[in-house]
Amino acid sequence: DLDLPLINRLCRESPEFSMRLIRHVALECSQALERAPVFGEVPADLLRLTSALLRRGTDDEPAPLVAGTLRDLADDAGLDMHDAYHALHQLLDRGWLQLAEDQLSIAALDALEALVD
Repeated sequence: DLDLPLINRLCRESPEFSMRLIRHVALECSQALERAPVFGEVPADLLRLTSALLRRGTDDEPAPLVAGTLRDLADDAGLDMHDAYHALHQLLDRGWLQLAEDQLSIAALDALEALVD
């Protein structure tokens, strides 16, 4: 049990305590998400797009780059643009892919590989 009035007082009186508490809660949430089931039953569109991403990934370390455009990925996966876009955003939202300066990279290669296994 947390003593919420005490936590509130400590947060008001100590910015350092507040930041440490925020970091701790964020770390706990991140670890809980990593332990949680990934997607339950994985939608076919997501599997097909993930396979296309892995085929198009380079050997760059630590984050393989993905060659091509969204249209290329959609074509490789046999998806229409809308479904490919939706599946891509699911992976971006999980942090498994990153998009910087119009370049897609694989941030969590192990997670993507596990998704299609």
